[in-house]
Amino acid sequence: MLDEPVPENMSSSLVKLRLGSNSLGGPIPSASFEPLQNLMYLELENNGFTGKIPPQIGHCRKLALLNLAKNKLNGNLPEELLDLTQLQVLELQLNKLGGGIPDQIGQLIMLSVLNISWNSLNGTIPSSISNCANLFSLSLQNNDLTGSIPDGINNMSSLFELQLGANKLYCMIPDMPPKLPLRAFLTGLPTLSRLVLSDNQLSGVVPYFSRPVMVDWSGNPELGTRNEDENGGKDIDDKFWFYISMGLGYPIGFWVVCGSLVIKRSWRRAYFRFIDEMKDRVYVFIYSSDNM
Repeated sequence: MLDEPVPENMSSSLVKLRLGSNSLGGPIPSASFEPLQNLMYLELENNGFTGKIPPQIGHCRKLALLNLAKNKLNGNLPEELLDLTQLQVLELQLNKLGGGIPDQIGQLIMLSVLNISWNSLNGTIPSSISNCANLFSLSLQNNDLTGSIPDGINNMSSLFELQLGANKLYCMIPDMPPKLPLRAFLTGLPTLSRLVLSDNQLSGVVPYFSRPVMVDWSGNPELGTRNEDENGGKDIDDKFWFYISMGLGYPIGFWVVCGSLVIKRSWRRAYFRFIDEMKDRVYVFIYSSDNM
């Protein structure tokens, strides 16, 4: 485990810098990134870095993945990050970042993963975020965001996971006819699998989905569900058996998999080695497929 400072003089031909899960600390040296014109992957997550995100990271114009999660970084999101137009994965969760989400976030049209949860961000969710049409996962939970959920999110057809819980969002969720589910607010997202709206100040009716979607709307006293008559009883029956199967399947599956990993050390090592290798392959595949 490394505990030395990040070197300030690095080769300009460097493509990948992975220093995650170490004992590195102090400010991230800003001078380190100016010559790194070919850097594609920067992973400094799960360390003890403090101070602000160096705006010089914006010089790394080929950057496809930036992971600074689980540190002690503070300050605002530097505008220079919005110059990283090749960026596909941006993970800044579990820091102490403040300020608002820049309106220019929509310039990052290549983004597939955006996670800036568990910070102290304030202000509204910019409507321009809907320009990030390739977003697969959007996580903004556990901040101090206010205002309404942008209508444009309903057009982000690639979205699989949307987490907005534990903010101060307040708006009326449009109550669309249940027989037109694909036109209802958020229900037109064909790939959406998880929707977290908990602990806000939302009102109206929870979106009705015609397919299994995990929805958490707890902590919104003014947010309700459609009654049985409106959905013909089918929605309630489907949800009842869906949650029963999830309640039984999760603990059984968890202990079958995790119990084996706890007991067999060799399996455990092989599993985490496999996960690490698959992570690299996915990152490389995403970047290479978009640059063919």
